[in-house]
Amino acid sequence: MNWGVIIVVAGFVIHLNLVGLLYSYNLLHIQLKDSFNSTATEAGLPGSISIAIYAASSLPVTWVFQRIGNRPAGLLGILICCFSLLSSSFIHRIWLLYLTYGVLYGLGCNAIHLVTIDLIMVYFKDGHSARSIGIILTGSSVGVLLSPCLEWLYTTYNWRVTLRILSTLFAVICIPCIAVFRDIRKKHSKLSSTTSKEKLPEELPRKDSLLQKYFHLLRRSDFHCMMSAYAMTGIATTFSYISIGSYLQSSGMAGSAISLTFSLMAVGDLVARIVLSIISDWLPMSLTSQYAIMHIMSALSTVFLPYIFNLTFVKILLIVFGISRGGLFVLLTSAPIEIAPKNLGVEGVGLAYLIFGTCALSTPYMTDKLYDITGSYDSAFFICSALYIFAAIILFLSAHLKWKKERNTYIDSNSEVTDRMLLKQEEVTKVTVV
Repeated sequence: MNWGVIIVVAGFVIHLNLVGLLYSYNLLHIQLKDSFNSTATEAGLPGSISIAIYAASSLPVTWVFQRIGNRPAGLLGILICCFSLLSSSFIHRIWLLYLTYGVLYGLGCNAIHLVTIDLIMVYFKDGHSARSIGIILTGSSVGVLLSPCLEWLYTTYNWRVTLRILSTLFAVICIPCIAVFRDIRKKHSKLSSTTSKEKLPEELPRKDSLLQKYFHLLRRSDFHCMMSAYAMTGIATTFSYISIGSYLQSSGMAGSAISLTFSLMAVGDLVARIVLSIISDWLPMSLTSQYAIMHIMSALSTVFLPYIFNLTFVKILLIVFGISRGGLFVLLTSAPIEIAPKNLGVEGVGLAYLIFGTCALSTPYMTDKLYDITGSYDSAFFICSALYIFAAIILFLSAHLKWKKERNTYIDSNSEVTDRMLLKQEEVTKVTVV
């Protein structure tokens, strides 16, 4: 447990730097649009691709770190992120950024993220994994909170020099952090290999492949129902990470005011992550139901934005949205762990991120494209609000299916016990009669 706390702190620092920059793409979106004189869709694609790869590459990354180990996979992820930023700073055609920034940076962030979650689930098996994961995820909120510093770098130098500075800084800070990622499962590998031969997991054969495990998950009605909600969430939430800055700029807000708005959103995001990390395990409702409520809150805070013209009220609504978005990302990982079988928690998270990321890839074509055509983001906000509402309904249904499945299992087990007791009583009666 003590070493687990060290991993939580190291994971927090890494997420503050790497994922904090990933979620601050709104500022880079504006820089790229002005630098390359591109459309909003073209400038938004590197950000959506990076978020999509960050989520959708969970399957291959899981396969890699399960074979080479957590620490080597995490180090590889950090090196990929640093190389991504450095190589992107020399690009002079925006479509090349789809690879150097979009694919590579998202891949590196996913590696370090999944490695961290896997170790947390190893060190915290006593029910505190959701809280520990939530604390780590607050690191990305703190990273977005530093948006004014990032805006200052963009203004003082330019986006190219800024990416080179961040590449060096991330290597210096994050590589020592990954050194503490010690996997305690290696110490007990010999013991577990001898004992596990006699006892199989309750819900899956020991020799099931990774694809078989995912197939087993998707056969569950509660889980594949939840995945359709993740598809909608991926589109709506990615919009807030890549295009809100462009929306504020089109509304006449200055660059310094935009970065301050993102900081205020990050404060709301951070508060929500901290509060839910502490109380989510104690609330009298399932994590999936809490996740659904955060979707409703997100819909209510975005649907009114097209009708608000006062920039002060726009900031207030975005702060409220920041709170709901923080709740979404705390529970985004915890909800599939709750729905999935206990021995498939990591696979459940990987599959959830795959669906989230795959659909995030289409975000610029459903939001920025509308802006390029109409000159307004109003339609984009309406689409995102509707997606949040539909996702909330589906998540409530998923939670109900999970409860129904557990109830039926409980009833069946009690019926089996009762039948055994009656059978035993009949045998005793027969012996007594004889």
